[in-house]
Amino acid sequence: MLLYRNTLGGIMCYGSPHEQLAMLLEAHGETKNDLGHTALDDFEHFCAYSGLSRESAGEMGFAWSKLAYVTVWTTRNCSQPENARAGKSDADPTKPDVAAALEKLKGTMRGQ
Repeated sequence: MLLYRNTLGGIMCYGSPHEQLAMLLEAHGETKNDLGHTALDDFEHFCAYSGLSRESAGEMGFAWSKLAYVTVWTTRNCSQPENARAGKSDADPTKPDVAAALEKLKGTMRGQ
């Protein structure tokens, strides 16, 4: 396992998916998505419908798959504002600049 100090002063470990996952979950483990699921909830569901298991992938394959899934889930659900995750926009269509942009977009969609 390779350890190094990152630019934020934290310790990163390479070669150990278990330790990397533990660090990731320590920081974001209780985060829930817009459906109220945690990363581990969604990973368990993923395993259930995909058939991924420790037995089929082996201990290290399963550990790396879990780390990859949770990393992507965390990036998607922890780095965006609530409105962006829910597919909502903060744009106010009554503001002139937003209204103009919407009209321009509608025009390009109609081929104008």
